[in-house]
Amino acid sequence: ALYPYSYIGNAKNGCPVSYFSTGRLSVEGLLCFSSVARTGGFFWHSYQFTFKDLIRKAQEKNPDFVRCEAINIIDLKGLQPSQLSSEVMDVLKGLGKISDLFPETMHCMLVLNAPSFFALSWRVIKSFLDPRTAAKIEVYSSEKRGTERLLELVDSSEVPSDYGGKGPSTIEQSVMDIGPYSRLITEVLRIKKTGGSADYTFELKNGETLSKLEVYTRSASSGEVSLSSQSKTLETVHATAKETGAEDVPFVGKLTPFQTSLPIQGPATLKLECVDKDSITKKKAGFSVGYFLIVGYFSETK
Repeated sequence: ALYPYSYIGNAKNGCPVSYFSTGRLSVEGLLCFSSVARTGGFFWHSYQFTFKDLIRKAQEKNPDFVRCEAINIIDLKGLQPSQLSSEVMDVLKGLGKISDLFPETMHCMLVLNAPSFFALSWRVIKSFLDPRTAAKIEVYSSEKRGTERLLELVDSSEVPSDYGGKGPSTIEQSVMDIGPYSRLITEVLRIKKTGGSADYTFELKNGETLSKLEVYTRSASSGEVSLSSQSKTLETVHATAKETGAEDVPFVGKLTPFQTSLPIQGPATLKLECVDKDSITKKKAGFSVGYFLIVGYFSETK
């Protein structure tokens, strides 16, 4: 998933537990259908509505649970310095400001697999946090020590398998969260020059069906995305963003679905190719160009 964030299970004290795998975060993909300014709305909705529902479910599971808190796991495994761009830092600052409005909803936060370069970024992020919030955050660079601390707080039956537990992995949970699908692919096609192209080939397994295929872009240049099998083009869609005229968000993401070629049953080898169709004017020179997000949804063949 582009935004690898899920609530999975409850801690020993009853608190819901969230997992955010930042190393799998695709900022370029997210910005194909959203913007830095709009991410605050996601965090606000999570605090106002999702969290409330999780607390209600925790109380149904354990009538003695009276807390209004959650445990947050931030996994930095695989995080590269290049991912800590100014846009990412702006998102984290915005999250910090929103969390300041709900200082008592976080029981604690574990930052796992912290790389050495994170120390400087952490000092910057920490400066935007309420001291009460910052005091509840524990940072672990050792995977072993971080896992041990997690298992102190959460029973292994409630911990995802990719964190040393016995529950479904975070990737499996993200697929379950989006509905009746067995698999999900997300791929950002990056076209680096006007008139260029980029492609992505993937396998459709025996016994599964490609049920839905979508293209998102916030690029100032439009593109044509073609789906083909064995060199035969099945469908081509024209992907273009919506221009708003606003200075902070000159283009907003727009969904373009494939319709006539789906569903497709496996086995099959499928190829997606995106071709840039526009030249960029001076007016658009500073805007995002050449990023096209492909999202595919797979189901078990019935």
